[in-house]
Amino acid sequence: MTDLPTYRAHSVPDLLNLIPVLFGFKPQESLIGICLEGESHRFGFRLRIDIPDESGDEEVAARVAALLDENPSDAVILLAITERRARGDILVQKTADMIHHKHVAMALCASATRWWEAGATETQEWRVDPFHESIVRAVREGQVIKADRAEVEREFVPSPEAIEYVQMERWQHSFIVPGEQSLSIGIEQRIEATTQTLDLLRRQLVPEPKEIGDAAIALRNVLVRDHFWFTIDTQNARTELAVWTHVARLLNGPWRCAPLSLAAFSAWQAGDGVRMSIAVEAALREDPQYSMANLLQRVVEQGLGPETWRQFRTDSQRAS
Repeated sequence: MTDLPTYRAHSVPDLLNLIPVLFGFKPQESLIGICLEGESHRFGFRLRIDIPDESGDEEVAARVAALLDENPSDAVILLAITERRARGDILVQKTADMIHHKHVAMALCASATRWWEAGATETQEWRVDPFHESIVRAVREGQVIKADRAEVEREFVPSPEAIEYVQMERWQHSFIVPGEQSLSIGIEQRIEATTQTLDLLRRQLVPEPKEIGDAAIALRNVLVRDHFWFTIDTQNARTELAVWTHVARLLNGPWRCAPLSLAAFSAWQAGDGVRMSIAVEAALREDPQYSMANLLQRVVEQGLGPETWRQFRTDSQRAS
C-alpha cells in the first residue's frame, strides 16, 4: 500500500492555503477543527460545520468540541473562516472553552484577506495562492478541489442517465440466480459479472444499463458487496472512489446504498473525509438502516483515520 499524501504548513497563510486541499473544496462561513497527532503535529481528523447566522453558537460549539475531544489525538487547531469577525471570534472561543481533553494549539479566524488570533485586535494579511505547493501536489495526485460543498454533493446525485426506479424493480423481480437459497452458490458468478462491469468503467468505457442494473442488484447481497469492499485500500482508493461514484450516479433508490457506501469507504481510504461524509449521508437517505453506511457514519463521528482500517486488517490476518 502507499501512504496518504503528507502536506506541511509552516505558517498560518500556509495553513489557510492548505484548507481546500484538506476538505476538497473552499470552505466559506465555516467553523473548522483539525486534530494534530504526535510530536510532529501531523494533521489527523478534521471537521467543518456551517457557522450559524444569528444563534445556535452553544449547540455548534458543543458538537464540534465533543467530536474533537473524542478523537485519539494530542492537540487541535480551531479556525473560523468568515467575513463576520465578531461571529468567528465568539464561536472559536466558545468551542475552545468546551474542549477539555486536548490542547488547543491554535484558535484562529480568517476572512478572505486577513487572519487573526481569536479575540485579538490586530490582524495580518494573507492571500490565496493558486500555485501553493499543497494545491499543486494535490491536483497532480488526482484530487479535485471544488468551489464549495454543494458542488461536491452534486457528484453523488443521480445523473439524468440514471436507470429509472420502475425499471430496476422489474429487473430485481426477474433477477434469478441458481441456488438462491444457498449462500455458497451463485456468489462467484455474481462477483465475476460485476467485476466485468466495473472493469469497463475503470477503462472509461460505458456499460449497458442492464449491466449496471445487474451489478447493482448483485451488490445487494452482502457477500458480493463485501468482496469488493475488501479490495479497496489506500493504493487504489482514488480510482475506486471514481468508479463507485459513477455507479451510484447511474442508479435511483435503495440500489444506490451499496455503491454509495463503497464510494464512502474509498473516500475514507483516500483521506477525503468530505466525500466520505456526503456519500454516507446520501446512502442513509435511501435507507436509514443500511448497515455499512451506519458503520461508516460512526467512523465519521468518531473521527477515525484510514490507518484504523489498516491496523484492523493486519490484526485480523494475524489472528487467522
